[in-house]
Amino acid sequence: MKPVNSNLGQTLKSKKILMVNTGFYLFASLLPSLINIVLLPIYSFYVKPNEYGYLGLALTFSNAISLFFGYQLQVGLGRYYYDLSLNDFKSLLSTTFLFLLLINSPIFILIHTNIELLVDFIFPHMPSDHFSLFHPALVHGAIVILNSVLLTVLRIQQKAKQYMTISIISTLINVCIGIYTVIFKGLGAYGLIYGQVAAAASSVLMAVVILKNLIVLRFDLKLFKPCFKYSLPLNPQSFFNYLFMYSDKIILEKFISGDALGVYFMADRISTLVKTIVTQFNAAFQPQFNELSSKQGRSPAIAYTTSVAKVFLVILGTGIIIFAIFSKELISTFLSNRYLNVWRYLPLLCVPYLFRALYTFCLSALLYDKRTKLIATISFIAGLISLSLNITLIPYFGVYAAIISITFSYFLIFVLAHKLSKPSSFIPLDNHFNFRLVIITYLSIGLSFIFNEWYFKYNIALKFMSLMIFILIIIKVSSIHEFKKVIANFFVNT
Repeated sequence: MKPVNSNLGQTLKSKKILMVNTGFYLFASLLPSLINIVLLPIYSFYVKPNEYGYLGLALTFSNAISLFFGYQLQVGLGRYYYDLSLNDFKSLLSTTFLFLLLINSPIFILIHTNIELLVDFIFPHMPSDHFSLFHPALVHGAIVILNSVLLTVLRIQQKAKQYMTISIISTLINVCIGIYTVIFKGLGAYGLIYGQVAAAASSVLMAVVILKNLIVLRFDLKLFKPCFKYSLPLNPQSFFNYLFMYSDKIILEKFISGDALGVYFMADRISTLVKTIVTQFNAAFQPQFNELSSKQGRSPAIAYTTSVAKVFLVILGTGIIIFAIFSKELISTFLSNRYLNVWRYLPLLCVPYLFRALYTFCLSALLYDKRTKLIATISFIAGLISLSLNITLIPYFGVYAAIISITFSYFLIFVLAHKLSKPSSFIPLDNHFNFRLVIITYLSIGLSFIFNEWYFKYNIALKFMSLMIFILIIIKVSSIHEFKKVIANFFVNT
């Protein structure tokens, strides 16, 4: 048995690595979003809200391609990396690429040749002169599949700096092509999607160069079968994840105008800043959890998770509250007046990612324990409920129904994952605190609507005062002494 001090030192070291890697991943992922948001005021003069809405539909299609035809094999790679020798992992990686190439090539050719019929069926109210947006969207989705596999390998090897470098360079390529095609060539939404295709392709090329020592030409079905079997139950999960993440947009297209759809997509795009923070924190956290569980056992991994979760949720919740209170000022400052109504939806679209963050902490243990069938079941239930809510409510309540649906879906997957993971994969979270944090966040959103709908004298001063009050409440309910202790542990030298 390892000495207690040794285990403690390893845990603290893992926290520091987590913090550093999260920083790299956050920078790498927030940089594209931040730059795109900075450029949105410029693009808003060249891309009309309805065009932005149709671009959003094309990217929704692209996301479907990357989700459904990646077969979640990157998740299997991330899990079996820790069980295989380096030579065997090279064989598994090569087999994965060959499988994707052989299976997907005829499927993509068929989609490409019939894409207009497919788009007209899915989006019947979309003008046909924008159908051609879906050709580059198909290419983008196909490239993202390869990119996802390669970036997963970088993450599990904890090469966060290289990951960040790839993100910076591909972002610059995206920006340069976007500015040139949108502003100077007048291509509008087409220019934006061309930039994304070029960025994804450059990311793949750079990742191949960095991982060249892992890339060989082999096909080992024996190694591939367990990885595929592990990933297979996650495919229904990805489908139902897609339903509750994107079915709102598909259904909204049939009931609201192109301009209103563009405003909603803009709000959703900005809210992905919060989603990115959650996703990249989890990208850094999952390998740490796997490593601790593998080397020290479940108890240190659980203790590590519960201590980190509360700190992360406090930081995330505070950020959403700031976003909510000053949403109208932020939107009116940085976007064209055509997109002013984004402030109405933005704070409400950020809250679901609090539940997503809670879910990811529960998900870590389920993935490590290879309980992918349970994960698929949870996603199946949430996806069906989300789809039902969207179909039932959107015709009557429009955008707000879509927001209710996605919020409830994320809440549901957290509750199901937390309850059904007992006893073997259970992660004890402070749900009493979590509930209070969510209530405080919604109160701040409600107050922001009051301030924004009815003008008060010294409105900004009142908002700052309200923000300070909410922060003090969060400090009170989160136990400041415990919070300070966990933060300090990140910086302790081992």
